[in-house]
Amino acid sequence: MKNKSVLAMLAMVGSAAAVAEDLTGASQLLCAPRTVSHCSSGGDCESGPPELYNLPDFIQIDLVRELLYTTAASDENLSTPVEHLTRVDGVIYLQGVEGGRAYSMVISELTGDVAMTVASDGETAATFGTCTPD
Repeated sequence: MKNKSVLAMLAMVGSAAAVAEDLTGASQLLCAPRTVSHCSSGGDCESGPPELYNLPDFIQIDLVRELLYTTAASDENLSTPVEHLTRVDGVIYLQGVEGGRAYSMVISELTGDVAMTVASDGETAATFGTCTPD
């Protein structure tokens, strides 16, 4: 019984490590947002799945061409230029402005974890997600 517990613990530790994606040196990323928190300037906030706020299931990032875009499988063919891209100390920072909205992304190269925000006049949306090399 004791050996089974150790094996189960090792399997869980191995699973957690497999989830992390090392993005060091990657030039193409595929990111998936999770639960979105949306707030208006009136103080009303709500959370829900990305599709509730018209966010795609996946966002592709081309770090060489400095471009965000939807996947080929998406119903929409959208792209947005990256105006500011910096890689510092294992973190990728992306920022841009388009269509009256400003966005910012912070991506850990070691884990693939991403934090994304979008702001416009009177509202914000924020989400955490995961990125993998594409």
